[in-house]
Order: sequence, then C-alpha cells, then structure tokens
Amino acid sequence: MKVTGQLKEVRHEKNIPAQCIKAQAYPRISCTHGNKKWSPANKPSPGQGPEASGRLIVTLDQGSPVPESSFGRNKRLLTARAYQAVFSDTCYKVAHPNLLLLAKPNGLCQPRLGLVVAKKNIRRSVDRNRVKRVVRETFRHSQSLLDSLDIVFLARQGMDRLTPREQTDLLENSWRRLSRKLQAEQ
Repeated sequence: MKVTGQLKEVRHEKNIPAQCIKAQAYPRISCTHGNKKWSPANKPSPGQGPEASGRLIVTLDQGSPVPESSFGRNKRLLTARAYQAVFSDTCYKVAHPNLLLLAKPNGLCQPRLGLVVAKKNIRRSVDRNRVKRVVRETFRHSQSLLDSLDIVFLARQGMDRLTPREQTDLLENSWRRLSRKLQAEQ
C-alpha cells in the first residue's frame, strides 16, 4: 500500500511477534479493591455497596420500631400436607365469583397463606404472577386482622380481567370478611 510515496507496513495477526504482555485489569471495569489510585471522593456512598444496611427501619413517634409485616417462609403453606389439611377440614370460607378463600385454625401464632392460581383459570403467566403478587401484598398488610389460620387462596376465572386496583380492593374486602367471620365465632 502506497501512502505519500512511502511503503506502509500492513501488520496482520500472523505477523505480530509473540511477546510477554503484562496482565492488567480491563480498563473499563472499575474495581475499588484492585485500583490503588481510587480516591476517597470516588468511593460509593454509604447507601450503596456491601456496607449498606439491607433494610429500612421506620420508627414511630415514641421511638419503637414498626412491627414488620413480611411474607417469609413461616407465613407460607409449603407442603402438600398443609394444603390438604385446609382442603379437607375447612372451617371458614369466603367466596366471590373471582376467588375463593378457605381457612382453618393452625395452632401457630401467625397466619399462613397458600396460593392456587391454575393455568386453567388464568391463561397467561404474566397475569397469574400479577394476581399472586397482589394476593401476597394484601395478605401482608392484612395479617394483623387474621388470627392463627392456614388460608388457601384459589383464583377463579375472571380474576385476571380485573385491574390491579380492583383486585386489591376485592382482596382487602375478602380479608375483612374472613376477619369478621373469625370475630363472630369467638
């Protein structure tokens, strides 16, 4: 190739001599532990990284922490035996054309929830997951109303046609109805 009267050498991969190249970190990936030139001004803020606290704790005016209403493993029905116990010995029912709640006392100190959202009733997985998310969220907020119960939520056809706001309202109403049934019996 001729460039301004001189021959320019074209280098191909096969012509590159094998030489020892120093191993160095990829320049576009930042790693604070490996880069000694990292200035304190460039370090992540306390709200980021491994030093950050994993949970935000809100306190009341008196300084006591707000009771945590989570949906951990201990709040779920996990085994087929637990589901079967509710199906075979249902004490409380809350029915609606779009859902069915079955419940029975569990002898524990908190309510537990099991979800049955069949593909037969709600075809699209996106809709099934949204229904389950709304059920878990409303249960989490309403578990203080519910005594020690094992509850199974069954979705019926048409639940996916409701908007998330309508689903939330329907479920909050259903949890209140279940709570009233518990109060009436006691």
